[in-house]
Amino acid sequence: NNTSNYSDCSNLQVPCFVNLEISELVNTTCGLNNGSVEVLASNGAPNYLYNIGNGNTPINSFDQLPSGFYIVTATDFFGCTAEVLFEIGSSNSAEALLVNTGNSTCEEANGMLEFIGAAGTSPYSYSLDGGPVQSDGLFTNLSAGSYSVEVTDAIGCNATAVGQVLNNGIHPIANYTFVTTFDTVEFFDASTEATSIFYDFGDGMASSDANPTYIYSAPGTYDACQIVVNDCGRDTLCQQITVVPAPTLFSIEGSIAREDMAAINNVNLVCVNSGVTDDSGDYIISDVPTGTNCELVPNKEDIPRLGVTISDIVMVQRHLVFLDTLDSPYKIIAADVNGSGSVNITDLISMQRVILFIDTEFAIGKTWRFIPENFTFQNPADPFAFSFPEEIGVNGISQNEIDQNFIGLKVGDVNNSADPLNIQSDDPILLVGNANIDENKLTLELSAGANINLNGMQGKIEFDPSLMKPIHSSSKVDNFVDHDHGGSINFIWWDKDNVKSGTYFSSKNTFYTVEFELLTSDFEKAVNSIQMAGSENLAIDKNAVEKSIQFEINETGSFEGSTHSIIYPNPFTGEIFWTSNESVESMFWRLMDANGKLIATGSESLEGSSLLYNNPELPAGVYFIELLSNGRREMERLIKF
Repeated sequence: NNTSNYSDCSNLQVPCFVNLEISELVNTTCGLNNGSVEVLASNGAPNYLYNIGNGNTPINSFDQLPSGFYIVTATDFFGCTAEVLFEIGSSNSAEALLVNTGNSTCEEANGMLEFIGAAGTSPYSYSLDGGPVQSDGLFTNLSAGSYSVEVTDAIGCNATAVGQVLNNGIHPIANYTFVTTFDTVEFFDASTEATSIFYDFGDGMASSDANPTYIYSAPGTYDACQIVVNDCGRDTLCQQITVVPAPTLFSIEGSIAREDMAAINNVNLVCVNSGVTDDSGDYIISDVPTGTNCELVPNKEDIPRLGVTISDIVMVQRHLVFLDTLDSPYKIIAADVNGSGSVNITDLISMQRVILFIDTEFAIGKTWRFIPENFTFQNPADPFAFSFPEEIGVNGISQNEIDQNFIGLKVGDVNNSADPLNIQSDDPILLVGNANIDENKLTLELSAGANINLNGMQGKIEFDPSLMKPIHSSSKVDNFVDHDHGGSINFIWWDKDNVKSGTYFSSKNTFYTVEFELLTSDFEKAVNSIQMAGSENLAIDKNAVEKSIQFEINETGSFEGSTHSIIYPNPFTGEIFWTSNESVESMFWRLMDANGKLIATGSESLEGSSLLYNNPELPAGVYFIELLSNGRREMERLIKF
């Protein structure tokens, strides 16, 4: 058969004669990993494998070696090995060092950088930013900036370094703007980097101020130059400036008042410049150039409803039915709140809506009107029959204009009550509010405190909307209008039919009822939040006399009670005392004037007789004191001497 016989050679001992020699060795240069070695194995059985510590390879050369000691092992076909120990030598890397810097000045190319080579093999060569190679490291005539130098030693090793040249000082740049006002010029410096500034005005005069104001002595066109200087040099900017003679300036003066001579302040007028009336009603507009043409149109902004009350409505109504006609053209113009050029029922309705806060302004779009004082109406009973001016023309002013006066009128205010201080009422009308509580409903019924004939009424019932909200209202008199504002109910009424005699109000009959839904179980707190205070609460008697309203509230149901407090003396001169015929742990009180304005308030723990208030300086007049104790409210009218 073809069977082959093999002998086991595993234990065969082969002599090893492998020889390993270095055939080439290259040391590193410039501090790089660029050393290499080549070895050669012989006397063994090829093929050979070589290992420098990274595993066997048939390649007998090794490169990219750093400096150091190495062992290379060669292994032949039979596993015989040989080793060789060797060293890869090194040479130092070149270094580039910045040794000196000179900054540039005034943005010139006069800076310098100096570098030296080190650690390599001399001599060295130098190149700045890739430029020409030179044998020394000094570079001059440099502008401000960053630079890079490459240093190369004798064996080709190179290194880089970076240097920076800074700039010291900047050239000044002249620049300025100017504003001319006739012969006066204001100069405004806009130069940069200047340490000194000079102006040559072009007429032989100069200034060292940075922002001078100069008055030229003659009209003309001038070359005005700014010269700026610093350590780096100087710069000049010249501009042509044309000046004209300054005009003569005049003033416009006058005063503004109502027809009753009451001064009106804060009225604005404009003619080139502006003027505003002072508390005496006087104004002056200064520095108006000669030849100026303008129209003086006074303007004053105010709250449209200021001074507009039920009294004005009654007066206009009486005028319309020829009972008491308005006695001046200014009052008639004030009554025309919609600007229609006539007075009619629509003006009454508009006044009513503004008083109730339904409308915020009148259709005429202004709150005051002003008519030249020297204007004469051709028909004072009908000022709208002929046009009337509301401005004064100033044409080619050539002197001071004085007595440019106006008569002002507040739109809607026919009785001139725009200043609330003009409202006088030493004998107020008393309104009584009876508050009835039934479960979660409070009914407030208003009636007169005494029998009286009235021509009109307006009021504001205030309450706490977090405690109660109105759900229904009704009135037993015609033409009674109310409006809920959330926290207050404004109402207005005026007699359209009985203008001469007025409508009779009985103290026993309710004329207005409001039903509230209670939002709290604290009924007393809800009732206590109801009040009528302030100058907007007015009544007009049958003689068209305006009177304030004094409000007094009585509680029934859960808060019934009779008067137990005594206030004395009455009349009083300064001190007000209190005493009671029953025990009182605490009491709340407040003192009000005849218009409902709060004067003083307090919360006391009282026993026997106590002093509540003391002020001898309190003005003489009618006052009301309200007391709340033991769940009762009491009101008493006081006279101060």
